[in-house]
Amino acid sequence: MPMPLPSQVHRCHLLPAPPHSPSLVTLLSSPLLNLFTPPPATTTTLYSGDIMFINTASFVAGAVVASPEQPAKLVRDQRRVVPGSCRARRGAASNGFRTYCMQTWSPFTNRRYEAMSYLPPLSAESISKEIEFIMSKGWVPCLEFDKEGEIHRSNSRMPGYYDGRYWTLWKLPMFGCSDAAAVLREVEECRREYPDAFIRLIAFDSSRQCQCMSFVVHKPPSAAASPATVAGAE
Repeated sequence: MPMPLPSQVHRCHLLPAPPHSPSLVTLLSSPLLNLFTPPPATTTTLYSGDIMFINTASFVAGAVVASPEQPAKLVRDQRRVVPGSCRARRGAASNGFRTYCMQTWSPFTNRRYEAMSYLPPLSAESISKEIEFIMSKGWVPCLEFDKEGEIHRSNSRMPGYYDGRYWTLWKLPMFGCSDAAAVLREVEECRREYPDAFIRLIAFDSSRQCQCMSFVVHKPPSAAASPATVAGAE
């Protein structure tokens, strides 16, 4: 089949548009079509006789979107540090070699007094500070005493059972003590009444109904001089 000549392609007989009919440029300027087409300023319209050609290359050129600008990079001195981050706390960290740690006794060479800790004999000043801490927490200080003072397995050998957990409560309990001096007076009175007994101080939380602290405040002279107790104190 012979190919048509270029002149024959452009000689298409179409009816002329009415003088007052909207042109293609007017249609392209409508709000709906402007969402999908570039502005009329970037559209080139050509008229050749009765045929109107639109340069599609202008549409492609108008559809190119400029790349967004990259944010400016901050220098090292301008970088913001969050107050709660590790970098913010790094400068305030203390040296671990200069930190004072309280010396404790070895748990392998000492008896267990059901006191939640293995502390060396505490002075009256240290006991007073512990009592003040208990008072600040709203806990109730209680004193207990027992002559054996250590856990043992006498009444049963079943797993998880041992005796010596519960001691005799001194003055059921000491709700009248409102300061450390009053508690120390009760400790001294219990020591005079039972000189051969172990005495421990317990912090009791009345709201949660649980024991929060416990430590020995007095040991009898026989237990204080025993090799099993003083071994490991370096």
